[in-house]
Amino acid sequence: MVPSGLRRKYLLRSKDQSQKLIRVNSQIRDVVRFRRVRSLDGELSFREPIDIIFCSSLNSQVGKDTWSRLTASFCRYLMPGGYLFLRDPHPQIEAQVPLQLVAPTIYKRIEL
Repeated sequence: MVPSGLRRKYLLRSKDQSQKLIRVNSQIRDVVRFRRVRSLDGELSFREPIDIIFCSSLNSQVGKDTWSRLTASFCRYLMPGGYLFLRDPHPQIEAQVPLQLVAPTIYKRIEL
């Protein structure tokens, strides 16, 4: 949950109030790089560490081998202290992966 002060400062609501959509304001968009990555297509590759990964298209139907490969790849690029946001809770996060559950669908990258 984003604290209300930060929400008011950085997030914009949809003009259509029936939509539950938000957008980050230009102050954030100007300094943040957003990228879509098809993670099931192969190994992830980034030039520098990442602070936050939003993983919205994977669900609990992904096989254990695929999920293990993806979480290992996420952890390789996620900075210590960075966050992995999942769309759905995922029961297959392995104990040896340096992720700490902080909310039902949010993990924090920790140092091992």
